[in-house]
Amino acid sequence: MEFKNLRRQILANLGHKWRENNIIQSVDLETIQSEFADIPEDDFGASIQSLEDDGYIRIPSDWQTIRLTHKGLDHLRIMYTDRKDEEIIVAEKLN
Repeated sequence: MEFKNLRRQILANLGHKWRENNIIQSVDLETIQSEFADIPEDDFGASIQSLEDDGYIRIPSDWQTIRLTHKGLDHLRIMYTDRKDEEIIVAEKLN
């Protein structure tokens, strides 16, 4: 089964984490994975690896955390809603 836009959704999720503090910081990989609990682990892992291979994120060798790169950050867009101070983070189409 193919999961369309999974990479973009993962990147946008990391973007939400970034906006919480407005700094690029490492995020616990298990936390991100739990937010995609309905996705098979192999598909999630392949998407994470693909994001790293393409330079959007960095994963330490222990696979405990992930971190946005500047390239990943450059692919995020903030969209504001009609509600005051509410925003949505979206990732542009990836290669």
